[in-house]
Amino acid sequence: TRRELGRRLVVFFTGQTRFAREVLAKQSANTINKLGSVRELCNLARSLKAILENGNDLNRFGSILNEAWQIKKSLESSISNSDIDLLYDRGLAAGALGGKLLGAGGGGFLLFFCEPHLQGRLRAELSELQEMPFDLEPEGTKIIHIGSNLW
Repeated sequence: TRRELGRRLVVFFTGQTRFAREVLAKQSANTINKLGSVRELCNLARSLKAILENGNDLNRFGSILNEAWQIKKSLESSISNSDIDLLYDRGLAAGALGGKLLGAGGGGFLLFFCEPHLQGRLRAELSELQEMPFDLEPEGTKIIHIGSNLW
């Protein structure tokens, strides 16, 4: 399941950076007013976990990821912006089933769930972005190499 999930995930650097602390502080301040959305995100996370544990219907994983991203954006306006929303919409139009901005939001890395046979279209549609090669790692995050043109 991990291998099949990894084959369907594509990550791009948006070219936008932000101070995660500021975005997270705004999210935290809004949480009390958005408890229904936070509960829904928890439910969706449980659904994602079940899909991964059962190893079936990985495309449902992509759809749930999309649903969760839409809810997360509603928590605080600085989580996304019009440029990121446009990139995300272009990714969906090119065949991705879902995705999200990684980390706090506001910039950084955009992850898409896209079936392997459609990834060429996704890459062509977002060709102005730098794709970030990665692999799912059971031991946590490891940076092997950062290209000089990244930052």
